[in-house]
Amino acid sequence: MRKSILAGIIFLIVGILLLLIYFVFFPSYYIKGICLLNAGETKTLNVPYFSFIFEYKDNISKPLNITLQSITANKYYENNSIFYYFGNSFEGTVIVKNNYTTPVLFGYVIIDNVPLFFLLPVLFYLGIIIIVLGLLIIGTSYVLLRKNRDENKKE
Repeated sequence: MRKSILAGIIFLIVGILLLLIYFVFFPSYYIKGICLLNAGETKTLNVPYFSFIFEYKDNISKPLNITLQSITANKYYENNSIFYYFGNSFEGTVIVKNNYTTPVLFGYVIIDNVPLFFLLPVLFYLGIIIIVLGLLIIGTSYVLLRKNRDENKKE
């Protein structure tokens, strides 16, 4: 029984390590924000990633004027008010300009396009599952250990 409690503790430690890896590395793989642009106003966004996906959504369902500096990019998808760009950069910038006469509220996200970005959420869920398994193993082992001690005392 003590070995199974030790196994449960090891599960807990591994699960916590996976969660720590997730929380340390995941926030550095994307940049997000919300911005209100008045008529004619611009917003400059730095792209620190070599390969990236830039997505934005605005409240007017029309494309904003996007200027890419030191970036090679293609418009990949456009649907209503969601616009995606995929490209390569070396410390480039994305300049978003409101080319309309009304203020525009837009939300954006710049995602580092590396395979590790897609692996990190898997680590998060795997860490949670392993922690739950560790707690179950510890709990059942403790209950069985107490039960065996109680039976040994009665004899």
